Formats: sequence, C-alpha cells, structure tokens
Amino acid sequence: MRTDVNFNQGWEFILSDTEPSADAAWKPVSLPHDWDVEYELQEDAASGGGGGYAHAGIGWYRRRFALTPQEAAGRHVSLLFEGVYMNASVYLNGELLAHHNYGYTPFMVSLDQALKYRTDADPDAGSTMLHSSEEGTAQNAEVRNALLPEGEESAAINTLLVHVDNSLQPGSRWYSGSGIYRDVHFILYPDVHIAPWGIRCAANAIYPDSDSADLLIQTSVCNESSDRQIIGVLHELFDRDGEKITSSGAGLLLEAGSEGTCRVRPMVDHPHLWDADDPYLYTLVTQVQINGKTVDTVRTPVGIRTAA
Repeated sequence: MRTDVNFNQGWEFILSDTEPSADAAWKPVSLPHDWDVEYELQEDAASGGGGGYAHAGIGWYRRRFALTPQEAAGRHVSLLFEGVYMNASVYLNGELLAHHNYGYTPFMVSLDQALKYRTDADPDAGSTMLHSSEEGTAQNAEVRNALLPEGEESAAINTLLVHVDNSLQPGSRWYSGSGIYRDVHFILYPDVHIAPWGIRCAANAIYPDSDSADLLIQTSVCNESSDRQIIGVLHELFDRDGEKITSSGAGLLLEAGSEGTCRVRPMVDHPHLWDADDPYLYTLVTQVQINGKTVDTVRTPVGIRTAA
C-alpha cells in the first residue's frame, strides 16, 4: 500500500553561494519556507521593483532521515516537492538525483538509487512519525523512522540536500520569493501503482433536464514489477458526508515495466454543482487491485461544474 507522509519538519537552511560544510551555521526551519522574508527590502536589490526588491540569492536545505527495510517493505521511495523557487537540485548522500528549473510546478524525485537503509533499529520500537497526511496516518508504524526523534541524529544515515538558485536577477515581474515555499511529501508506493498525477476526472456533460452529470475518469497505472499484471482499477465517489455516490471500474493488462491508461464514465444523479459561492467537493477514491487485493489507493477532491 501507499504511504504519504508530510515531510515539512526537521529541515535546516543556510544561505551560501557555495556548498556549505556539515558543521556550517545551519539553522532549523520548517517548510514551507521563503528566505526572502527574512531580509529587509533593498531599493538597490538585483531583483528590482519587478521582483519586489527581494534579496534572492542561493540557498541550501538539509534534511537527515533514516528508514529500515521493514518500513520500506519492498516499496519505492520518492519525494514530492509541491513548489521550489527556483532551479532546484536534489542530492541524496552526495548523489545528484534530480534538477527542476521552473519555480511554479511540482516535481517528484525517486530516492531509490541512493537510499541507504538503517539496519540497527529495533523493529518493535515505537513510532517516531510526525505530521502525517490522512493516508499516511494508518501506516505510521511502517515508516516510524522517516522522522527521527530529537537526539538520534547519529542514526540518520541519509542526508538530503536541496540546492536552490534564485541568483539570476532580475528574474520576475512580481515578488516570487525564494526557497521551498510549498509542502514536501515523503511517499512510499508499490511496484504496481497509480502514476504521479495519473488521475483526471472531468465533468463530461451535465444534464439539467434529468438532474444528472456524466463524468469521465482517466487513470494511468505503472507496472514496475518484473511480471505481467492483470489489474483492476476501482473508482468510488463519495459526497461530503462520506456517502458513496457512484462506483465504477475497469481492467488493465500491463506488461512488466509498462504503463497503461483506462477510462470510465460513471453517471452522478442529482449532482451538487461547484461554484464560487458554494465550492462543493466530492472525494474520488481510486484503488488499484491485483487478484482482488488493493495494492494502491489515491484520494482526489472533485468538483462538478459547467465551464460557463
């Protein structure tokens, strides 16, 4: 199953043009973080009036963590950055894993190739997980060392560095800020899983005469296993009170190492339409199943509305 843990706590930061040493003057920060707000605006700043006279520059973020093989349970490990401004380079244990230039789009980074596992942890130790998302809460015990309790830095065998370069100025027509300014998620997922941003739900048509809506749900699924997989994709739509409104599904046959897409078109009777005065949201729960067993689940907020 998937585990999605909020990874905003336990970071350190330093402003430096060059890579800082391990014993440099790192300061503790929580995400989201914008280092520009820590400096006074300067009329002669390189960012200029278009950039809000912000400091900008080059910053580094550091995060230590540990994970045991039992906690990973054979799953892949990735980080989801919802937003970093800008030119972000992500290193794990000294190895460059990813670079993302644009400051306004999310990106995922696989940690698998550089991740080290802690083997000295007691498998019966209590949970040290903090700030979990709803999906991750039920699996805290499986990833209890992804955040270490204070005083266990020696056990943090993984060091994550994020280099953020906002030094090329002027670089914006408005105040952009600088740094990891949105949430970060620590995600573990199985070989067969829903692709990142792999669910698209749209109102294909709304019929006022019959008080119904036709949805189009498209789902992309990845098979990173070494075997061909026969997969079922189940969609359940719930209203705000948790009542199931629709249920639909489709099948996929995926070869090893492949990705496939399936579509369903469920009908919703008496839809509660979204608008600016009443931004009503449903919850779409998508499950990937193999031999009747759910191996991955993703929840997606859904609003039903016209384009007019």
